[in-house]
Amino acid sequence: MTLVPHHNDILFGRGTAINSHRGNQRFRSMVSEQRPLFAVVKRKQKRIIAAEIIGVIRESGGRFLMEDPEGGGRRGGKDGPDGGGSDVDGIHPTILSREWVVVDEDKVMTKVMHRLRDSNRTPGEGEKKQKKEETQRQPDALAEGAASGDAPGYDSDGGDSFFDQLFESDRTGGSGNDAEGSVEFELEDVDDNVAAFLREFSAHHDDDPIEEQQREFTMRQWLEKCKSDGPGGEGSGHANLSARLTVALKLVEILIEAEKDERNGDENPIPLSSFAAGNVLIRVKEVESTLGDGLGTKQTEEAIDHVIIMSLIGDNPEAGGTVERLFALGLVLYELFSGGEGPPAEDGPSSGDAPLFLNSIDLNGDDARSDRPRKKSHRSEDWRSECVSDIRRAGVPYSLCALAGNLLDCGRGDARDDDAYSSFADVRSDLRRMLDDPSRFLDDVGTRPMPRLSIRDELYGREDELRRLADVYREHVAGRCGGAKISGKAGVGKTELAHRVVRPLTGDGRFLVAKFDQNKAANPLAAIGSLFNQLCDLFAQDATCAQLRTADEALDEALGVQAALLAGVVPSLSKLMPSRPSPGYSVNCIDSGLSIRFLFGELLRVISKISEPRRISFLLDDLQYADPVSLLLIGSIISSNEGNKVFFACCYRDDEVNENALFSQFLSSIEAFPSIELKNMTVDGLNELVSDALRVSPRITLPLSSVIHHKAGGGNPLFVRQLIASLEETGHIYVNLSHPRWDWDLDKIRDLEISEDVVALLIEEMHRLHADLQLGLKIASCVGSRAKHAVLDILSRDVGRDLVDVLRQIAKKGFMNHLGDRAEFAFAHDKIQQAAYELMPERERREKHMRFGLAICAHAMESGPENDAALFFMAVDQINRGGPGVAEDEGQRRMLAALNLRAGRRAVEFSDFGSAFEFCERGVSFLGDGNHWITDYRLSLDLFDAASESASVLNNGKAVSRYTQELFSHARCPDDKLNGMQAVTKILVNDWFNRDAVESSFKILTMLGERLPRRLGDAKLDAAMDATNDALDNTTNQTILGMEENPEKKRFVTLMKLYALLGDCFQSFEPSLFGATCHRMIELTLENGLCDVTPIALALYGEFLVSMGKLDLGIRLGGLALILVEKKGFTRCKSHVIATVSQSISWATTPLQSIVDAHLTGHREGQLSGDQLCSQMNFTFSLLTNYSSGQCLSDARNDSRRFALKSLRDNIVVSFDHIALLHVHSCALIEGLQVLDLDSIDDLPGANKILLNERNKGESSLQLNHKFYWLMRAFLFRQLDDVATISNMLLDEKITIYSLVLTGLFFECLICFQLARRANGRCVDSLEWLARGESVLRKMRKWNETCVWTFEHKVLLFEAERKYTLGELDEAESLYARSIRSANEHKFMHEEAIASELAGDFFYETGRPSRARPFFLHSVECYERWGALAVARRVEGSVRDKFGSTELGRTDDSLASALASKVIHSKKRRGQE
Repeated sequence: MTLVPHHNDILFGRGTAINSHRGNQRFRSMVSEQRPLFAVVKRKQKRIIAAEIIGVIRESGGRFLMEDPEGGGRRGGKDGPDGGGSDVDGIHPTILSREWVVVDEDKVMTKVMHRLRDSNRTPGEGEKKQKKEETQRQPDALAEGAASGDAPGYDSDGGDSFFDQLFESDRTGGSGNDAEGSVEFELEDVDDNVAAFLREFSAHHDDDPIEEQQREFTMRQWLEKCKSDGPGGEGSGHANLSARLTVALKLVEILIEAEKDERNGDENPIPLSSFAAGNVLIRVKEVESTLGDGLGTKQTEEAIDHVIIMSLIGDNPEAGGTVERLFALGLVLYELFSGGEGPPAEDGPSSGDAPLFLNSIDLNGDDARSDRPRKKSHRSEDWRSECVSDIRRAGVPYSLCALAGNLLDCGRGDARDDDAYSSFADVRSDLRRMLDDPSRFLDDVGTRPMPRLSIRDELYGREDELRRLADVYREHVAGRCGGAKISGKAGVGKTELAHRVVRPLTGDGRFLVAKFDQNKAANPLAAIGSLFNQLCDLFAQDATCAQLRTADEALDEALGVQAALLAGVVPSLSKLMPSRPSPGYSVNCIDSGLSIRFLFGELLRVISKISEPRRISFLLDDLQYADPVSLLLIGSIISSNEGNKVFFACCYRDDEVNENALFSQFLSSIEAFPSIELKNMTVDGLNELVSDALRVSPRITLPLSSVIHHKAGGGNPLFVRQLIASLEETGHIYVNLSHPRWDWDLDKIRDLEISEDVVALLIEEMHRLHADLQLGLKIASCVGSRAKHAVLDILSRDVGRDLVDVLRQIAKKGFMNHLGDRAEFAFAHDKIQQAAYELMPERERREKHMRFGLAICAHAMESGPENDAALFFMAVDQINRGGPGVAEDEGQRRMLAALNLRAGRRAVEFSDFGSAFEFCERGVSFLGDGNHWITDYRLSLDLFDAASESASVLNNGKAVSRYTQELFSHARCPDDKLNGMQAVTKILVNDWFNRDAVESSFKILTMLGERLPRRLGDAKLDAAMDATNDALDNTTNQTILGMEENPEKKRFVTLMKLYALLGDCFQSFEPSLFGATCHRMIELTLENGLCDVTPIALALYGEFLVSMGKLDLGIRLGGLALILVEKKGFTRCKSHVIATVSQSISWATTPLQSIVDAHLTGHREGQLSGDQLCSQMNFTFSLLTNYSSGQCLSDARNDSRRFALKSLRDNIVVSFDHIALLHVHSCALIEGLQVLDLDSIDDLPGANKILLNERNKGESSLQLNHKFYWLMRAFLFRQLDDVATISNMLLDEKITIYSLVLTGLFFECLICFQLARRANGRCVDSLEWLARGESVLRKMRKWNETCVWTFEHKVLLFEAERKYTLGELDEAESLYARSIRSANEHKFMHEEAIASELAGDFFYETGRPSRARPFFLHSVECYERWGALAVARRVEGSVRDKFGSTELGRTDDSLASALASKVIHSKKRRGQE
């Protein structure tokens, strides 16, 4: 759209008409007013000034217009130099004749910014000429990018420029009349241009405050001052080199900022013609520092404050190209570092005699030359070398000479070398390196003696990974993360990354490392034991006396008698528990492996809690090599790390995971840990390393780095370091003596044939070593990743060399690290160990292993293997690595087999059954063929027994089957088979849900001459039980507890363990065989005495007797079992006994709420003894009992969900379905019956999935629990029609009584009385239901005699329902009230709700609705407090149906209200108490 201009518009274009337009005149006036401020403010503020001018124009209605480039031409009028034509409304006709459009925003801003910067522009040519003549020699302005500050690094928007400092008082309103703040300049020996500028500036700014400590010089002035201040007056070398580097860096930063302006569309503020040494102004200031004399003496010294490049009016405004400006910088730096006044001329005269030109621009400041372009002046190589020599003669290091030379080389045009600079950013980078690290990038490389190449222990190119790991640790500190997974291939720097981040972030806490060996340490749990040993040592060292006492008490409570088991692996535990027994194997464990996992977790929990706020961090290195026992232990420790108190950095090689199924499973268990994957170095990252090592600029080393990256496995850090060391060794990287710096032959390196395998490269390097050093490497590689001085001393005597001294020499070569504080050597990387190991052929390795193993074994036997278990395990491990093939004769093989048996038994004492099994397998391999059963029967029997036992603990059924079958076929008597049978029994216990386990057990019973168990109802069984019961009745408790212990009777113990297994199985699968099994255990006990399984026998038989109604004897046996497990030698089955007695016997005498606490104790005892099954069952029973006692349903839901999910994570399926079923039932009472149709609830399976699961087919106890829950819901939601069709109720079942059964019986009895009243005159049905209800009532009356707390309110409610059913209403009314009060007093809230609702039903159905209402309302309140919200809604709906919503709150009957109120208030009052 074509626009017509008006007076307020700003017009773009040329000519008198536009120049004289009123809007343009106003615009120029506004720009002139803002120019002084624009010249001194920072860049961001410049745009603000321009935006303000644009805003003022537009507020007055003005627009920015330009002639339409697509217009059809002028409308008419004349455009002449004198403005021909007549004005219309004051607008020149020439303007009106043109077509105008609005200018783009970006163009408007650019134009305004240009006008503000263009301080020399005036409308008239004559005025321009006059202005130029007046100010020809006056400096016009300073570069906007003047650098400031003491430290390298410059931000043009953030730092104060030169003018910023001078105008500070004017802008802030400070006083301008203080004479002490006036500017004083020393004008002696200053260039004429600069002197004129300083005089002019001083005259106009006398009132500006400048600190007295600051002084300004031209660069040449400053250089002369440096010379005079130096030692002897000639200190232009290292004395002032740092200051000169600072000046150079600030100059480069000014030029970089100027380039930024140019890239942003602005003019470059530094013309090429102004960039000369004579135009550089330096401001220095005095700063105070402290001398390093230890006395705190202060000194004052000068520091560079500002560096400024001045431009002159009349200079050629061209900025020149980058190469030209780099050359100009080189000329300036030549003067800066050489101390001369300009480089030599190529034809002979110095720069003082003839000016230097570049692009026809006088770099000495003389601009009175033609503007015609001239041909570039290319400098010769000789001239450049002469300049470099001048700088070198001034005492400047070669690296800085080379920098200046590479800048001057830019003057040679296309003939310049590859090392010539191409950007100011590269120059800045090199200067910063020289300032930040002068010893590496500035100083000359010394040649006396000749240096060795060194690579710093840094992580190059890992900035992102370092930051990510630091972020993960911060999440850990916030309690949201327990650790990190750090993965990558060998040699990429995983361990170093963890060290660099986690160690410093741990602060004053404890950072500990466990490294796993590729060859697997022979010492059981060596890595984890060492880790916790260090933790105990550090805690004991740093803790206060009060903390040590607290730790002793807490650990005594947490570990109990099992502390001795843990002390066998962590000897330093004794420092925290001085009163505990000495280390040793605990016979009180069901599974010492499970036990020790729990013990480690408890130890860490106690120490981390007492250590707060100091943190603990563990680095677990090379986890892919961890043995299965250690992996399971680590997983357990991490799982028990509640609150993420400890940080775990888990390092592993991701390319070796697929080969290890157990390790893959471990990784899944720590899936929540963030993953940090390290890959090979990029070329840029590798170039940082090479530049750092060779002390040369990265831009120079980049071609070399690219070649190394290609040859070193794509940038593997370990490979890179070894390759660089190899290149130095072969002379491909060397010290250039003519230029004291590292140099290299790139072409030869590129042509080298280098293996892609770092191990092959290492082997090649090792072959160049002296024979003694190669021998030392071979021996160390056989020993392992670490070699202690003590072991080396033993082997030194065997090989006739001082191996400690040999390995010291190897450490100097970088292959190993000497850890003097720990008296050991360690390979720098396991790839180096692998290379050293591969120096030997297979046969030589085996022979050395056997030789070293026998030497170490002989030494260990002298001191006793019990005294130095680690040395003994190492000896046997070395022997096994040699193998049977290198044994000298049959006698030696027999001796080595016996050593392995001894090592296996010792490993069992450390709870490392994995190592024990391996030792036994190795021992069997030394026995040779089957002839050993004839020649070495006892040794063979012991090895096979030990192998079977270890395999059974590891649940390795195939191994147990293999060893026991051979054992059974060669055993000379039945007793020799018993240990094998026990191993088979353990496997059956681990698979107790499988019916095949029962059949296998029957086979073993037959082998042992036992009859199979009879079913209940068998006459012979009944007679035998009566006889046994009579015997027990006639035997005192003291007699039973004082019976002789016979643990050595293997047949007796084996039978007891086998029957205990069958008893647990029959409870779930064959309840009719349960009684016979328990009874046989009691018979065996009365015949043979006591063993560690006797408490289980007493508990199981007591459970059976209670279920059969023989309460007195059953309760007595349960009590005896609890007493017996507290005695030494019987505690291993404590968790099992607590589970059995508390769940199946104690309910008859103990309040349910107390039974919950007993089960939690049993859960912990199971963890301590490694009895995972019973520990799990105890916790399951605690949840079920808690529910039965009226626990809030939301808590029941959450507790069951947490436990079920944890069981899934730990891969423990025992009782999972029972807990999941409880979870479903709780959800149904909370949300409604519709949840029963869901496939999953809260990430757990729904009811249908649980019941249809294959493993639950035939699981009678789960089906029974399902029936209980179904009855509860049927009653609570009043869905009794289906119940009425069930012919077989709970009383028809022969079942063990426990808390959930009691709850089921409670609801069955209530349903029976309900259905009896619903019979509608059908007398037979009514009497049948009444009879069933009364049978439950009789049981409850009997149980009420032994436990009033649990049963009183139930009996009262049943009596009330019975009386109501029989029509005895007065008695029923009283019984309902008493039942409500009793339930309230005994803390059964859910049954208080049920009794209240039934009381309401009673009053409503007997025609007293007003008395019913308060009971209904009270039941709703109790249901809600219980958490059964869906049931509460059902009752509320029923009340509304009965009374109407408006009648819901009325309470007319004062008697019923008082009764309900009394019940409620008594409850509240007791709750407050």
